[in-house]
Amino acid sequence: MKKVSKQKEKKNGTMSINGLAQEMRFGFKEVHGAIVKTNESIENLAVATKKGFDSVSERFDAVDERFDKVETRLGAVESGLDGIKNLLIRDHDNRIERLEDKVRMLNTLVTKK
Repeated sequence: MKKVSKQKEKKNGTMSINGLAQEMRFGFKEVHGAIVKTNESIENLAVATKKGFDSVSERFDAVDERFDKVETRLGAVESGLDGIKNLLIRDHDNRIERLEDKVRMLNTLVTKK
């Protein structure tokens, strides 16, 4: 095969096999570099996404803990209100019984006259 100088290659628009191989190697290196950068970007995005989800998970755990405390306190309030309700019902029952007794007594007195 006949060697053609680089100047002639440029002038004629032709390229030797070695020149083509060199251009291909250069192109592949550029593509490889782009792929590596893309993979690094994807890895960085994955790490950032994981950190974000971990942070949200921690906040949900804190919120769950607070809800548990509120639920416990609410249970105590409900128990207290049940106790108050029972006391009021007993008091009203006693007052109603006393009133019924008085009405019976008055009825007895009225019917005797």
